[in-house]
Amino acid sequence: MNYLLMIYANPETWPTLTDEQRERLSEMISDDRQEEHQA
Repeated sequence: MNYLLMIYANPETWPTLTDEQRERLSEMISDDRQEEHQA
């Protein structure tokens, strides 16, 4: 899970992701946004 955070912090690495990794990343990003709205 930690490596996804590093990828999230480095958008230039996104084109190299597999579809599965990209899916997890977008889920993680949307989770982050939901938490921000709750805060």
